[in-house]
Amino acid sequence: MQKSNNLVLLIREYLDYLYIARNYSQNTIISYQTDLKQFYDFIILSYHNKADYSETEKLKLFIDVNSIDILILKSFITELFEKQKLNIKKVPKYSNRSITRKISVLKSFFKYLYKKGFIKNNPASGLGFPKIAKKLPSFLSQNEISKLLDKIGSNELS
Repeated sequence: MQKSNNLVLLIREYLDYLYIARNYSQNTIISYQTDLKQFYDFIILSYHNKADYSETEKLKLFIDVNSIDILILKSFITELFEKQKLNIKKVPKYSNRSITRKISVLKSFFKYLYKKGFIKNNPASGLGFPKIAKKLPSFLSQNEISKLLDKIGSNELS
């Protein structure tokens, strides 16, 4: 049996695998599908230099998955960070947490392709993750602690 290297067919196969074999939830599959579609759209723009294909035309385009390398993956991630900076309202379009999820999806997808023999080497294995800011824990003020301690022994703790 000939293995297809067409990116769009492999994305479909991968999503089916996650749903059937790995029993991922429908919401997780939708998130993966959204991230991989965004990556696919980026690849189409990179390879064909045209963004206004219809969905039907996009499905007919052949993109060999073996032609995707680490530089293309890094270009995609760089574009995500650029979209963060270009937002007029100064609110990032993609948080570092969202970008981390997208990188994780790509790593998982290319790991699957490598294990199944569709690609000879995994270009996503060299991708790193952005740092995610840690939230500071919330705490009680000194006044709130004093009020709480004053109520010890009484039944007013509600």
